[in-house]
Amino acid sequence: MVLNYINENLHENLTVKQLADFCHLNTDYFSRVFNENFGMRPNKYIQSKRIERAQLLLLSTNNSLKQIAEKVGLENLSYFNRIFKSHTGITPGIFREEHSQK
Repeated sequence: MVLNYINENLHENLTVKQLADFCHLNTDYFSRVFNENFGMRPNKYIQSKRIERAQLLLLSTNNSLKQIAEKVGLENLSYFNRIFKSHTGITPGIFREEHSQK
C-alpha cells in the first residue's frame, strides 16, 4: 500500500513522517522496516521513482525540464538536474537528446 501511495503522490513533497503516519507506524520503525523489505531507505526509493517518472516524461512528452521537475516533485531545476545525473550519469537534457534520436 505504501508503494502505491508513493507512486500516486510523487509530485508532492513526500516525507518519511508522512509515509510512517500513512502506515500508522513510528518514523524510525517505518524507515527500518521499509529498508528491510525493499533494500533501501524510503527517501532513496522516492528519489529513484522520481527519476524513473522523469525519464518516462522526458521520452513521452515535450514538457520543459522545469515542468517535468515539478511533475516529479522536484521544484528546483538545478536540484532536479543534480539528482537526475547522480542516478543516470547524464543530465535530463542529454538523456532526452540521446534517447529521442533512437
